[in-house]
Amino acid sequence: MTTYKEFLLENEEKLDMYTKAISKVHSRLHPEVHEVKALYEELLVAVKNDEEASALTPTFDRLVEVTSDFEIPSDTCETFAAVYQDLEKANALYRSETVA
Repeated sequence: MTTYKEFLLENEEKLDMYTKAISKVHSRLHPEVHEVKALYEELLVAVKNDEEASALTPTFDRLVEVTSDFEIPSDTCETFAAVYQDLEKANALYRSETVA
């Protein structure tokens, strides 16, 4: 089974490119994409620095909140959907690994 760390690292190139793209294209109607991008980058830095999993809970919690539980707006593109789907997958993997 893939861990959330492996998932984020394996999808880093795609998520970097896609979060930049949706920030440019959708920010006028969906300003939250800037925070989504920042939270993703925060997670990636934490994973690369091998931070304790429990330290990431507030970041994942905020990501769930900002994205309305990864709800994809109807007026967005496939790239936007892919970002939310990938971050939702990372969140699910994280939650399954950190359940006490």
